[in-house]
Amino acid sequence: MKNTFKVLGIIALVSIIAFSFVACGGDDDSSGGNQGGNHGGNSGESVTYPDGMKDEDKPTDFSYTGKNQALTDYYTSPSSVTINNGKVNIILGDHIAPGHELWKSFGGKKEDYDGVTISPPDTRCVSIPAFTTVDQKYYLVAGREEPRAGVILFYVDKDVTLNGTAIREKMSPSILNFSLSLKKGWNYVVNNKRVNDQRDFNTATTKQLPSGFHWIVVDEEGLKTLWD
Repeated sequence: MKNTFKVLGIIALVSIIAFSFVACGGDDDSSGGNQGGNHGGNSGESVTYPDGMKDEDKPTDFSYTGKNQALTDYYTSPSSVTINNGKVNIILGDHIAPGHELWKSFGGKKEDYDGVTISPPDTRCVSIPAFTTVDQKYYLVAGREEPRAGVILFYVDKDVTLNGTAIREKMSPSILNFSLSLKKGWNYVVNNKRVNDQRDFNTATTKQLPSGFHWIVVDEEGLKTLWD
């Protein structure tokens, strides 16, 4: 379990640093806004807490972003991420804030993505690498230990494909490889880490986490100390 925290803690910290939390624009409708990730309230995936944490100390409300803002600042109510009887429950409503171009969710400069074809290019997006408690003491992330990978929630306002390679100067990882197809609404996107400063984005699912991944609670101190 200690190794699991180390791997997933690093994934979470990298994601929080590298990915922005922005709400989408576009012509959202209720059907698109509730696609993917079981955002109707019946997620049902199990969660793992740190070893030795007492039941009374286990946080159950992760309805906040990495910027310590409530999900309801970005989505219509009800919008929440809670843990009930050891199971994750995710509900996200419709968007209420303007959005960003899809490439911005991966960080870097626009010219870094000249090698990536985004179709349609005007797709708007929000990315959520982790949920947090209101005090940002604990983070809820999804990932796996072997081979190392994390999961990021992406919302897109239309069906979109990303194919090609982005080379980002002055950022780590510097190479992002895409072979990705996202459906309008919410998608779980696998963030595969390579040992040679590359990441691959080539798996996306809706409704449930991809096979082999699970939710895990990581504390803030663990994110910092496990960075190296």
